[in-house]
Amino acid sequence: MISARARWSASVGVALAAVTSVAVEARAVEVKDVGGETLTIDVSNTAVGNYLFDNRNAGEGQAPPSAVVDDHRGELIDRLNVQVNYWRFRLGVRLDGYFYFDPLDDFDLQQIAKERLPNATGAERYDYENAFRRELNTRFKTTVYPTKLSLGYTAPGVDITFGDFYAQLGRGMVLSVRKIDEVAQDTTIRGFKAAFKKSWEAASLSVTALAGQANPLRIDDESGRLLTGDGSPLFFGFPTAEDFRFFSFDEQGNSGYTTVGARPSYLEDTIYGLSVEAGPRQVLFGAHASFVRRKSYSEARARCESTGQLGCASLFPTFATNNVSRLHDAILTASGSVRVPNIFGHGDLYAEAAVQHNADGRATDVGEDGELTRVPDLTGYGIYLTGSVRGGPVSVTLEGKHYRSLLPLSGNINADGAADPTFAAPEFDTVAYNQPPNADTFYQEPIGSPNVCITGGRAKVDYRATDTLSAYAWLGYYVSQSEVNANNTQCAADDPTTETHTFDAATGGDIVFDKGKSHLKAWVGARNTARAEPTTSVNLGGESDAFYREGYLRYDVAKHLAGDFTLVSQGFHRHRYEPTLSPDWWNEGENYLALRWAPYLSFIFGFEYLGRRGCSADPETGTCFYFSGGLQFKAAKKEHPLEMLFDTVNVFVGQRRGAIRCVAGVCRPFPPFEGAKLELTSRF
Repeated sequence: MISARARWSASVGVALAAVTSVAVEARAVEVKDVGGETLTIDVSNTAVGNYLFDNRNAGEGQAPPSAVVDDHRGELIDRLNVQVNYWRFRLGVRLDGYFYFDPLDDFDLQQIAKERLPNATGAERYDYENAFRRELNTRFKTTVYPTKLSLGYTAPGVDITFGDFYAQLGRGMVLSVRKIDEVAQDTTIRGFKAAFKKSWEAASLSVTALAGQANPLRIDDESGRLLTGDGSPLFFGFPTAEDFRFFSFDEQGNSGYTTVGARPSYLEDTIYGLSVEAGPRQVLFGAHASFVRRKSYSEARARCESTGQLGCASLFPTFATNNVSRLHDAILTASGSVRVPNIFGHGDLYAEAAVQHNADGRATDVGEDGELTRVPDLTGYGIYLTGSVRGGPVSVTLEGKHYRSLLPLSGNINADGAADPTFAAPEFDTVAYNQPPNADTFYQEPIGSPNVCITGGRAKVDYRATDTLSAYAWLGYYVSQSEVNANNTQCAADDPTTETHTFDAATGGDIVFDKGKSHLKAWVGARNTARAEPTTSVNLGGESDAFYREGYLRYDVAKHLAGDFTLVSQGFHRHRYEPTLSPDWWNEGENYLALRWAPYLSFIFGFEYLGRRGCSADPETGTCFYFSGGLQFKAAKKEHPLEMLFDTVNVFVGQRRGAIRCVAGVCRPFPPFEGAKLELTSRF
């Protein structure tokens, strides 16, 4: 197995050479006169080569396969983007390729089972090997597919797109499908979108209509997990599920192959949307609506299983889920909004109220009379308000939300890896088609589903003393009935132990000096979430109302040294307590120091730490430490072919801790990383 890993460096070198050779030939084309118009072709390519060592998340003994197979592997990820513009037309094509080198084979699995279960019986060891085979059934599959395709037309007041597009109606309660690079999420809608806008001297009108099927990325960069669809004429060349075949022994000791029929991990969601905003310039009124129709086999599955027929799961895939937002196949959401962009030059206001109706509940059983039992309908609503007042050096911003049974429009994805370890794609659990305004700190990690049933808001005060000095503070308060119990979708408050009360406060400031070349940004904050009534749940060490507590410091510092050289430091320190994870408080943090030579080079050193039980900690300190070094190169100009080829080069060597990372209320867990990463971006 070691010799196989050694071949990766040569393999990735050949693959990178192939990618860059193709990119060199794809020169930018700009033809000045094609039928009297200019034709422009822009090509960009990003190639990422990774090699991963042991990231220390498996521990000893019978570790979960997911924590073992992410070690000692190589991969190349390539994204080729082509944009063509001619007159009012635009064409976009994105092609993604994923290549994995020296994946684990049956011999490797047998060796791992022997090392981790040296005293196990043959049957126990075989079950462990098969657990690895199930884990690898949807991971590390070499795949090339046309990720995004679009054809658009733009004219004054008109924008029409066929293919892939992003969309947001209102502030996100009705529909929000967008790209969020920080959490490795890029979901589009593939179909048709038309936007019309007309402005007069004292009024304006805008209309957006769309229809299509949701198109999430089909490979997760972090885990190599494959998301397979059920089949749709809108998606061609996309990865599909494969039968799972494994070698096993029966109860009599006879050996043989067992085949499980392939089934998808994503049943395509169809989305329709309409948004109208109109009014005088002083006040704009909006009406927004979306309808999500899930592809569903739940009725056919229930009837199939009621007859005792075999193979129902493959014939009629219906996903096991503990996410109640996936239990309905028809979701209608509508809202009305009011936006006042300018209140006498000293403020602004936005308000939106939405209603969501979840219908066509999943069929769960077939009665003796043939009647189906279904999950009952659920109706919820949400209200969001935000406004600001400005006067002199002071501005005050207020945000408030009141959500009741307002469910996320989660993608129709098999995300329960425990219930279906063979075909599930749990890394795609965060795919959703709405994002209600958070009215909270953008980096806050949710516990449970607090936004389903919540009331609260935040007030922020900004004070700008001078052009180079400012300070701010905020205070938030929230009451949730779905933070302790994510399935409390009825927002029942009769059990006080399921209700939480949260205070969140912070203060900080920004200083700019050295004629704008240096700055200091820092803030400190605290968060306390308490149960409405004390409980004696796990890790509390007695009766307590503690649910979550945290104090933190975050900073961003840049000090200009001389000429083009600047020293930059960014990071945070957090002191946390979450009884469901650990009985004790713990510290964690990230700190990065960089020497920047603008605009060419940056030399980066990283230091991270995690003191929570569960990582392979230092025996003396009880803390896991992670060190890394990196380099970033950016071409100053784009005149020479080499500068186009090596537009941006990033090199990272070292370790990063596993963590949940959040952007604007969207969060996902990232596994720990230990290895080397080379990223090359070329632009032509």
